[in-house]
Amino acid sequence: MKKNWLLLTLLTVVGLTGAQASTVSEDALMNDTEYSLMGTFSQHDFAPLGDNDPFDWAFTMLSTGKSYQLQGNTPSDNDLFGWKEVTITTPTPQWYMFQLNGDVDGDGSTKFDWILTSADMNNKSAYKLAGVADDGTFKYSSKLNIDYAINGNTIQTGAVGSLNVSDNSEKIIELDESLLKWENLKDTNGTSYQYSTGIAGFSTYNNKTTITIDNDVVIKREYLESDWNDNEIVNWIEDTPDLLGTHTKGAPTKTVDNLYADCRDILKIKNTTLNSFLSFDKNGILAHCGDGQGSVDDWSNTFNIFDLSFIQ
Repeated sequence: MKKNWLLLTLLTVVGLTGAQASTVSEDALMNDTEYSLMGTFSQHDFAPLGDNDPFDWAFTMLSTGKSYQLQGNTPSDNDLFGWKEVTITTPTPQWYMFQLNGDVDGDGSTKFDWILTSADMNNKSAYKLAGVADDGTFKYSSKLNIDYAINGNTIQTGAVGSLNVSDNSEKIIELDESLLKWENLKDTNGTSYQYSTGIAGFSTYNNKTTITIDNDVVIKREYLESDWNDNEIVNWIEDTPDLLGTHTKGAPTKTVDNLYADCRDILKIKNTTLNSFLSFDKNGILAHCGDGQGSVDDWSNTFNIFDLSFIQ
């Protein structure tokens, strides 16, 4: 329902001009078949809360991990989307965004040469930005007739059905490279640290679990759940050995090393390439991993890592 709402409001699909733009874009995506993903789009209820504003969307830059509110600032020729940097829990990707190479649509600039692709790899869809409507919402082309596969922060494009690969070998290589960076980071900073993981609910609530590790051993787990008005629903702390893991809600008591191992197991499952996602923070440390089937209550096959900091 929410995803369809995106297409009806934020992404106003245009008619004949959009169809023509689709053909040009499809040709470009067949000729140049590899692009760097700039970031992810996800729904987020910015203030005023509960107003169903069509611009209640957050963009997270993959290279830095920073998030921005769509039209948080007044759009301009230099900033078409009106980005405003915000501090929010890193949301699960719903859409990926990347820029085409050059002025593909021939309008004299590259400001509309952007492609939006669904993060739901079971229901792939891709659209090209085509303009801005009078009410400030964005106009998009009709659905592009292309296929795509996402590996880390890179997207590969091609003809429909051409990218049904059967393994995650490239992603596993990326994960192993990231694990080396994590081990080097621990060599420099020690083995005591804290991280958070959680999911921003698209309808009613947010949840966050914060895990504290001392000398590579989990010693504390804290869980916070709140509604869109920041009203606390659930909040508890487990800080003794007999309490750790006793609550049913929240992420499990795992170290970041455990999460790397979990991610490898997820990626090794056969036929998950088109569904799985893998991304890293600005330091190359694991930030998202999943098979595309996770939910707010299932930590076994999808998770994120944020607010990672070492304890001196």
